[in-house]
Amino acid sequence: MDEHTPVAHQGASDPLQTPSRVCLAVPCYNEAARLLVEDYVDALDRMPWLHLMLVDDASTDDTAQVLDQLHERRPGQTAVLRQARNGGKSKAVQAGLLRALRDRPAYVGYWDADLATPLDEAPRMVQLMEDQPRLDLVMGSRVKMLGRTIKRRYSRHVMGRLFAAYAAMKSGLPIYDSQCGAKLLRVNERTADLFDQPFRSRWLLDLELILRLKAAVAQSNGVPLEQRIYEMPLHYWEDKAGSKVSPLDLPRSLWELHHLTKAYQRQDRLREVV
Repeated sequence: MDEHTPVAHQGASDPLQTPSRVCLAVPCYNEAARLLVEDYVDALDRMPWLHLMLVDDASTDDTAQVLDQLHERRPGQTAVLRQARNGGKSKAVQAGLLRALRDRPAYVGYWDADLATPLDEAPRMVQLMEDQPRLDLVMGSRVKMLGRTIKRRYSRHVMGRLFAAYAAMKSGLPIYDSQCGAKLLRVNERTADLFDQPFRSRWLLDLELILRLKAAVAQSNGVPLEQRIYEMPLHYWEDKAGSKVSPLDLPRSLWELHHLTKAYQRQDRLREVV
């Protein structure tokens, strides 16, 4: 194994030997204290096939300078995209992925800037895509099991399970963890369309992406959605200090989820009529 072979956490599948090009959007808003340049550099050194589109969502702290430092360290694997005004995670990811798609990578996705999900989980996601050509989306899933290390505050775990149960009911899909900030998409004829229009939700990007993919698949006669999405239990996830998630976000998220699913259900009915 040479110095550039991807290394995964203990228990992960065999590292990729000849991986396809991957570009991940990393939305960043006031992440200067949590964005550890050395962790990114180490990961990029192990994964020369990985490219990062670092999106500064009009941060008011030193995030811009930290992103510039990272780009200077690894200019061939990173690019910095600056937003003129803060638009939330959905707009930041949308902007980053639309820019990434111009370079025609094999896979695109997005990742939380604090690396709560280590980038070492990315090779397993790519391997799933390589092994299962019917997959359109691989999602990290924070499932606390023996042999896995999922460090999550109890209050946040409870909030997550309540939201997940409601999301599964409203979407009609058996989703365990829609909100984990680690996603990978296969680039095909549908990918750009998924991000072409502004997202209705400022923060529920993950679930809205699934609803968009559901609508796109419904218009085809191919593989059903349940076989196009794979929830991959993570080997490691850590609830980082400084998270912007608070208990007050749960009722607001449930309310937003209710209206979001109703809007997409109306769209589905209109398509059926047409």
